[in-house]
Amino acid sequence: MTWAKPPARVKQWEGPTPTPRAAPVRIADHKARLVVPLPKDAPVRSEAYRRLVADMPCAHCGRQGPSQCAHSDSGGKGMGIKSSDLTCYPACADAPMRRGCHSIIGAAGMFTRAARTELETQYATQTRAKIVADGSWPESLSKLVNVRGE
Repeated sequence: MTWAKPPARVKQWEGPTPTPRAAPVRIADHKARLVVPLPKDAPVRSEAYRRLVADMPCAHCGRQGPSQCAHSDSGGKGMGIKSSDLTCYPACADAPMRRGCHSIIGAAGMFTRAARTELETQYATQTRAKIVADGSWPESLSKLVNVRGE
């Protein structure tokens, strides 16, 4: 009986980490292009800010009660990645026999993408302004963004 030779050891790379190269891709117009991936900035996360937003009345209909902190669909969102907490606004939740504004704005398809983006941007700006006006801007966010929340 003969035994096979054990595989040769693979030499590990000991040099510097290579820089990412441009990846060739083909766009819908069928022209080849080189694309360099750019890293995204980490989104701002603050549980204190999200709780403040959820305690506010709905930005769309003004309903008091169970609001949810609705993340905007713009500003760094991707597959499995929520946008920054600074783009959040309060939206009322679904209730028995009543559809909430969170699901109407976000998932119902009642708004075009452009109209929804404009609406969400307006609501997020108003939400930040209210929190600053109330003087309840979270201390943990003061280091990350200026006090106006922009």
